Amino acid sequence: MRTRERLADRDAALLTGDPRGLASALYKLEQYNRYLKGLYLRFRFIYISEWENGSEWLRSHPSTEERVKNLMEIEKSTVRHPALDAASSARRIAVL
Repeated sequence: MRTRERLADRDAALLTGDPRGLASALYKLEQYNRYLKGLYLRFRFIYISEWENGSEWLRSHPSTEERVKNLMEIEKSTVRHPALDAASSARRIAVL
């Protein structure tokens, strides 16, 4: 499953041409999840179930840090497309 997530991240980076933007989005989602956990801990007395972190080895996704690192490596291996330099787009294409 983790391999599929890495491939999905790579494909998304190649499709959008913005691995840094995807890394930023992953980081923001991680921060929001921490915020929600803080709210849960503050108001846990009104919830029936406990916040589940789960075991690390049961996670189907790689850690956010690992995913961001992989996306930044993809960014290093991409080059700007010459046709896009004329436009104001920052899209990139992969060099595989």
